[in-house]
Amino acid sequence: MLKKTVLKCVTCISVLITCLFSFSGCINNIPSTPDDSGEPSVIQPTDESGKSVNFVVAKGEDLKDYFGETFTETVTRASQSVVSVVASYSDGKGGITKKNASGVVLGSLDDEAVDSSYIVVPHHLIVGASTVSIFVNGSETAITSTYVGTDPQTDLCVLNIKKKLTSALIGDIPLDDDGNEYVSVGKSVFTLGDALGKKVNVVSKGIICADNYKVSVGEGKYEKYLLTDAFVSSSSSGGGLFSENGGLLMGIINGNIDEGAGWNGFVIPVSTVVKVCKEIIQNDEHCVAGRYKLGFTVEDVRTSWGPTENVKISAVTTDGSFYAGGNGLRSGDLILGFRLGNDTEMITVNSAEEVYNWFYNELTDRLKVGEKIVFTIKRNGTEDDITIEIKQYKFSSDRY
Repeated sequence: MLKKTVLKCVTCISVLITCLFSFSGCINNIPSTPDDSGEPSVIQPTDESGKSVNFVVAKGEDLKDYFGETFTETVTRASQSVVSVVASYSDGKGGITKKNASGVVLGSLDDEAVDSSYIVVPHHLIVGASTVSIFVNGSETAITSTYVGTDPQTDLCVLNIKKKLTSALIGDIPLDDDGNEYVSVGKSVFTLGDALGKKVNVVSKGIICADNYKVSVGEGKYEKYLLTDAFVSSSSSGGGLFSENGGLLMGIINGNIDEGAGWNGFVIPVSTVVKVCKEIIQNDEHCVAGRYKLGFTVEDVRTSWGPTENVKISAVTTDGSFYAGGNGLRSGDLILGFRLGNDTEMITVNSAEEVYNWFYNELTDRLKVGEKIVFTIKRNGTEDDITIEIKQYKFSSDRY
């Protein structure tokens, strides 16, 4: 009887310590740990105010014994860090539409006098939204959020609320011999999210079906995802995937992806979430450094059904890296070729397919922010060289 009482006391103290430590901000990588003791590792990056943001990464492979929890207790604890998210959109005529999603609490400021929490939500949810409200599990009281920053490539957005919530406990993802993250396929996991749009978390058990699964995120870029057969829906997006053994956050659900036969159990690995969200919080521009957006499309120019005669710029977006404030590529320009950096030999192109192959495949490793590209174009019948420096891409919303 005495042993059981002591065990319960130790368990309660362990869970209490975990909740008090909380975490947030972000770190460049999930840190390696010097031992396998099962004790959490506290990292304290800083937000733009210079204050520390608690971010807790768990150690150890078997935290079930460390917490001494039943599965029900693990789900209950993890559910405290998953919130419901409601975005409101105005049509400009007095009409309002709403969308539901989920979010995970990343942490709070290391200041007991300041009520503040960082929450990661889906990027696609906030696009065009006028307000984004947070609801703690089971509550009908809306908490107004403040936009911090976003990363369209990974579909992750960070919000801040003036309330201190319980942070999720992040799993320490192991690395293989090449330094790449891996998660054991077949490992038991569970998802938590507002899957029904009812402001209540729904839990679903499953396994990890695949890891390092590449998904196209546009413009020739790919991100690595986890796949799970646990139930997810569009409003689950932004919720968490947790390890069944210890309730560690393994990743963020992206319910906005649909491949194949309606499969949408895609999860952004927690190491990616950590890295991206740290940059969003700490970066002066509140974006991920090094992101670029091509922002142009091309089409073949031919006479009737004859061979391609030229490659023409069909559209250029003003936020793309090659717009250059109007001094870069323009719609209607004919692309004759281009060269990168200090290259002396020009790459000639004869079709839109060739252009896309170069920028989406052959040159992806060399296309970096700050890299210069010289385009040889024909504009209004005159040939010219245009030098463009690839600029940092920062998403901007007209509303939220």
